[in-house]
Amino acid sequence: MHAWIAWLALVSFAGLTTPLPAPQSVQPPADREPDRGFFPYLGRIVSGSGLAAGVGYRYEEILGSLVGAEATAGWSVRGYQLYRTRAGLINDARRTLELRQADAGVASMFNDTAVKRPGAALYTEIRYRSYPRHPYYGIGGESKRDDVSAFKLRGPAYDLVGQWQVSPSFGLSGRAGLLESEVGPRRGDSKRPSVEERFDPVSIPGFLTTPTYTVLGVGAALDRRDSPRDPTRGFFAGATAWRFEASGRQYDFTRVTLDARGYIPSSGPLPGVIALRLLLSGDHTAPSSLVPFFLLQTVGGAETLRSYPSHRWRERALAHVTAEYRWQPHRLVEIAPFVDIASLASTFESLSARRRLYSYGVALRGRWKGRVLGRLEWALGPEGGRVLLFAGPLF
Repeated sequence: MHAWIAWLALVSFAGLTTPLPAPQSVQPPADREPDRGFFPYLGRIVSGSGLAAGVGYRYEEILGSLVGAEATAGWSVRGYQLYRTRAGLINDARRTLELRQADAGVASMFNDTAVKRPGAALYTEIRYRSYPRHPYYGIGGESKRDDVSAFKLRGPAYDLVGQWQVSPSFGLSGRAGLLESEVGPRRGDSKRPSVEERFDPVSIPGFLTTPTYTVLGVGAALDRRDSPRDPTRGFFAGATAWRFEASGRQYDFTRVTLDARGYIPSSGPLPGVIALRLLLSGDHTAPSSLVPFFLLQTVGGAETLRSYPSHRWRERALAHVTAEYRWQPHRLVEIAPFVDIASLASTFESLSARRRLYSYGVALRGRWKGRVLGRLEWALGPEGGRVLLFAGPLF
């Protein structure tokens, strides 16, 4: 555990001692027209969904009021679906810190690539997700690759969301709502057996009895990067705390997460940027309580441990470190060798005693007008290699 704390201190020191540009004050025009119309959706729905596309419609300042509404729908190549509607004071929702949903992955807690400005948002959000073949390998660092199976996950979520961007670099956000989930045998995937065919359902927390949760979460982020979309210096530090309360006490738990990043310019033979990221997550329960398997944080896939498939490892506590060296031989191309290291355990205190998981490789990224449009990555690790193609930056 001391090694992770030392690493975090190093990142913070590097970010604090790197000269930072003064935050720019962004003032909206007094006669700004309401933002309305259709917009495209391209990316992914969740880790493991594959490439997704869809469409949305946004109408701000309905009938000249401060109230607006937004609806989006997305579908992925692997059959994943996501539908979402928002209504309320949403004018500044995209430009203020947003705490993502209670079931968001540890690497996707905030809208961290958005340019922020002081403001606030308050709205209701209704979301429905459908994951027809979500992977499951078991729980813990000793799970086996050959035990891969799949399950179906779907259900709605209802949230009240508040966002307050105090300054261009510091924001707060919170969510309160209801998270409903239906878990069952997978459908339409002949390559993977269903969960109950590979594992004893009684041994999987939350498979036979799926709890409905009342959730409450708060988050804060300090962003001193020179550019959220293409950082070359500075640091980002975000933290969240969630309380999950089920209809029965058996599945109550509290989750605490941390996302710390540092960016250090390098002027060596190949001038570039050293990018570092630390992710920590821990679930805390009463001695007799459990965390449902489908809500456990995971590593593996496009954002963490890239040589492993999505959701390869599930556990109640995890630590993950990524280090990259980003070099631009051309304004449209970036080359970035990387290494990912992770540790998992049933408790946060025992993380340092567990064996390390790792992957390494190189990324080729396409750039346009100061942002990463997509990335092609080759990753290697103890379980073999993978080639990944995804839209957008990693962090």
